[in-house]
This record gives sequence, structure tokens and C-alpha cells, in this order.
Amino acid sequence: MSIVCEVAKPKTTKLAAPKPDVDNYAKGVLDAITKDGRFWSDDSQVVGLWVSKTWTEGAPGIHVAISKEL
Repeated sequence: MSIVCEVAKPKTTKLAAPKPDVDNYAKGVLDAITKDGRFWSDDSQVVGLWVSKTWTEGAPGIHVAISKEL
């Protein structure tokens, strides 16, 4: 599973990376998908996770890709 978080860049910042922490983004996404129930019944079923966050000049958003390991 991969999660890419694109965060709107503020006009001024001293931060090298957007807040909140990347693990907080991942937890929110995993919790939402678990609550939906179409992909898994518990997020402990996720065996691989890659998460990144970046500033964006465009529209902010979260992009999720889920693949089944065989």
C-alpha cells in the first residue's frame, strides 16, 4: 500500500516538510479504509506500507494505491 500526501504550501514557512507527521497521515487513511470495510476488516492485515508527504502548489490531497500481495 502506498500513500502520497500533498499539502498546500503556506506563503511563508521555515519548515522543510509539512506538518503533521507522516505517521499521523497514514493512521488517518488506514482508519478510514478500515471503517469503510471494503478492503480489509482490520488494518493489521496491511503487510507493507510506504508513505510520503510533500508541499504542493496545486490542490492538496491524498493519493492511495492498494495492491494485493500474492
